[in-house]
Amino acid sequence: MHFPQIKFNRLFLACLAIAAAGCVNQKKFISVRIVHDKSVPVTPGAAIPFGVVAVNEINEKIATKGYLGGKYKLSHYKTEISGGWIEGSNLHIDTTDNRDINRNLKVVVWPEKRDSLRDSVVIRFTYEGPIMWDFSGEKGKDGDSKSARIAPVRVGGTAIVNGRNGDNAGPGSSISDIVLTVKLVQDPVFFANNGFHAYSVEMKTVEGDYSRFTYMAENRSKLTILCNGGSGGDGGNGGAGAPGRDGDGVKFAGDGTNGGDGGAGGNGGDGANVTIYLDSSAQAFLKYLDIQNQGGSGGRGGSGGRGGAGGTNPNGSRGRDGLSGSNGLNGSNGRNGDKPRVVLVDR
Repeated sequence: MHFPQIKFNRLFLACLAIAAAGCVNQKKFISVRIVHDKSVPVTPGAAIPFGVVAVNEINEKIATKGYLGGKYKLSHYKTEISGGWIEGSNLHIDTTDNRDINRNLKVVVWPEKRDSLRDSVVIRFTYEGPIMWDFSGEKGKDGDSKSARIAPVRVGGTAIVNGRNGDNAGPGSSISDIVLTVKLVQDPVFFANNGFHAYSVEMKTVEGDYSRFTYMAENRSKLTILCNGGSGGDGGNGGAGAPGRDGDGVKFAGDGTNGGDGGAGGNGGDGANVTIYLDSSAQAFLKYLDIQNQGGSGGRGGSGGRGGAGGTNPNGSRGRDGLSGSNGLNGSNGRNGDKPRVVLVDR
């Protein structure tokens, strides 16, 4: 007897794989294990890729999607996490200004249908790797551009209104000056766990109450502070002039009107000045600090509107074309912040 050959296309096979992944029986799991990327620095704001591998009664390994490249959804597990949160297949470390240097990220995972089958992991904060604090100024508001006037009033075939001027833009915001206080912390527990000390770094603005705090691994981390002035907004474009009416043998062709001027670009904001109060034992910290405090760039002036075309007479002569509007002036660049001032402090 002959059976017809069945051809499975890729879409069908993919559907089978998805169906199979969704039919995994958690009640047959005998173990679950958390796996995370140990090469990612454990510092506030970091995201650590992770996943879960389950093993069932016939020794099959069932890995989660994402970091582990499996087909099983991480959402089929319940989780508890302290010191961070889970998003996608990453463990995100919180950026809370916690002054305890010996912090941990603790994660507990269990199958949603097997509450007793759990795995947990405790990841110590090492404060290694890059840290970035960004509180640069905001861009100024762009000026509104103007469109051509609709149905302009004409006298003798010539419109009596020019194109509207574009609006001027707003300035970029300037940054308050900053004070950094840096100390070398020699905590015996932290050193025993990691083999190195850490700096405590606190930042406060001179105006307002904005502040940040973190630890940084000695000679193993880098702090970048962005305190650039905001860019000026771009000026709005001027509206086009109105065209003159065509002549009809009785009335002459009208002239076009002038285009509107472009709006001025906004000025850039100023960068911040930074003062660093540095523990005399922490002078090596300066090699791992990058401060970017340039003034914001000035905004672009808006383009002048195009002049309206003159109308045409039956004999081919034409009315005068309107003049194009002037381009708006570009905004000025903001002032760069001064070179950081370092003040050594003895304990």
